[in-house]
Amino acid sequence: VCAEQIMVAGSQHGALGPQDGSIAHAVSSYGFGNISLMLQRRNPDLHRKLEATRLTAEQRSAVLGVVRRMSDQRVQGIGVELAGVLREFMNTTSDREGVKDRILRVLEPRLGEIRRLRDEVLPVVLRGAGGQNWDLMLDPDRMRVVKTFDHDWKVEFEVDRPSGGAIMQRRLQLRGGVDEQELERKRFAMAGGVVEQAAVVLDLLNRIASDQSVELSFEVPSWVTSLGGKEESFFSGLMSCAVSGMGDLRHMIACPMKFASAGIDLFSSIH
Repeated sequence: VCAEQIMVAGSQHGALGPQDGSIAHAVSSYGFGNISLMLQRRNPDLHRKLEATRLTAEQRSAVLGVVRRMSDQRVQGIGVELAGVLREFMNTTSDREGVKDRILRVLEPRLGEIRRLRDEVLPVVLRGAGGQNWDLMLDPDRMRVVKTFDHDWKVEFEVDRPSGGAIMQRRLQLRGGVDEQELERKRFAMAGGVVEQAAVVLDLLNRIASDQSVELSFEVPSWVTSLGGKEESFFSGLMSCAVSGMGDLRHMIACPMKFASAGIDLFSSIH
């Protein structure tokens, strides 16, 4: 399922072809296995809670169904819109309350439309209490993009601002040949898509675990979505994707999964 979403997302932007399928499967398998080992070593309490969480066949099918929706461009579009809303004032605010207010003012008028897509993507079994109410509200405090907002995010973002032009130029120069650096960048971009899917799965498992017992509830640690030993907040990662160029492999492979993750997170924040 994970590799399938990466292949769909990458092919939609011309970054991946059928020849990349085996690489996507290998990266996906290694990625989820590595995350499991990291949880066991770095957070044994969380690993224990995950082991204690019991999924019914319906819940297991529902979780996999949500992951499959991460290649749906409508779901990604919600994340793209959210990123655009935040980017509009990225240089004018360092206030979390301002972030929340902006999200509400722009997205709340479209809550009915967003709710219909939420109902299509997020099955009732995964919505928790209040998920079937008609009188719904959007709660930004539940959103990862708000939880991970930091006053120092501008500095972090400026240091890591991506540049895709050089990457695209190199890809054009090496067309028809096999380049190990290009393959490594592709694997790294795929890994970025894997960790975003893992974060969505863990968030859904937390919802299920919390319904079973308050003692089983947990927060998804930020390092789960870290690559190369570097942790990046969800907010900063989303902003990075919002401005990255189409020549950037990360934008064409990992960022669609980041946008989908943001969209699903927004769905989960409706109650």
